[in-house]
Amino acid sequence: MKQVKEETQYSVTNLIRNDVHVVVGTGMPAYLDTSLTKEYLTLSTIYGLDRTDIETINLNSIRHSMLSPDEKRGLIDSFQTEFGSL
Repeated sequence: MKQVKEETQYSVTNLIRNDVHVVVGTGMPAYLDTSLTKEYLTLSTIYGLDRTDIETINLNSIRHSMLSPDEKRGLIDSFQTEFGSL
């Protein structure tokens, strides 16, 4: 696996539309000069992802985390409540 140099090299939209569980992370933010905010802004501005897509990515991140099943359920419920109020 390697870092994508340009956004056009990576079709995140196709992955999402084909039900691939996409997650967003910043494993080495200082090295890669990024943040979660920058990554989500890129997904929105470059790839045209909307609020529903961003919500799905957030929930996928929780689903595929190393949290216990109970912790995942609680966090998913909390996120869905917050997204529902937007």
